[in-house]
Amino acid sequence: TTGRIGYFRSNSASTSTRELVRIVNDNALATGTTGLSITQDSTAPALRIVTGDLELSDTDGFFNLGNSDPLTIASAAVTATKSYHTIAGEGGTTDTLSTINGGSDGAMLVLRAASSTYTVTIDETGNIDLTASMSFTQIRDTLTLIYSAGSASWIEISRADNQ
Repeated sequence: TTGRIGYFRSNSASTSTRELVRIVNDNALATGTTGLSITQDSTAPALRIVTGDLELSDTDGFFNLGNSDPLTIASAAVTATKSYHTIAGEGGTTDTLSTINGGSDGAMLVLRAASSTYTVTIDETGNIDLTASMSFTQIRDTLTLIYSAGSASWIEISRADNQ
């Protein structure tokens, strides 16, 4: 099916600050109201911002990456499909991660240990740029990265080695 439900266009040359679309829930008693809900059954993005900055806020003040999806290392590599993953060794044993496939320029990725019973070491022999190699030995260990298309690598932002 083609077509659209709504189309909003402004061709004004005004430089004043303004909002093109505003949704207001103007009754404090309507506590179950969601201002805007988007359900997308397609594989295309549910929301696309072509230009400009994006500001996200929530009533509880948290930015949420959603549930972590588990990734299992295969031949020292994994493929990231979202911003938050747990990392497990191939066969549920000690393993080394050297390459992360997936991602686009500016994508952020948080990795967390999937288990405290075996060690996953993350090193720099592939496309991961770290201050030094890191070993996930506890389920609370994390590594935060950002993808650089210019260097075709995941660059360390921070790490937490929670013994």
